[in-house]
Amino acid sequence: MPLYSQDDGATFGWFSKDPKQPQLADFKENGRYCKSGLAYPASDNLAVCTSFTQMDYYDATTKKASKMEEIDGAYPCSPEDQANVCQLRFKIDA
Repeated sequence: MPLYSQDDGATFGWFSKDPKQPQLADFKENGRYCKSGLAYPASDNLAVCTSFTQMDYYDATTKKASKMEEIDGAYPCSPEDQANVCQLRFKIDA
């Protein structure tokens, strides 16, 4: 299967060393087959391509928000900034 070739909803084999507790590396590796770069485990051995629906952000340094807030527009999240928290929310079908 070519990398970054599958649309949302496409299914393929999911691989993780621990399917019950997948790590970030598992999501990244399995997501390489999806156009969006995101996949989630629908079962121990089944992955589903998906896209993100929103990004939430909490700026701990300025105390601008007391809770996660949805981001509109440009995303200030950076993996190098450990003081602030970002959450990526993506579509998961029932």
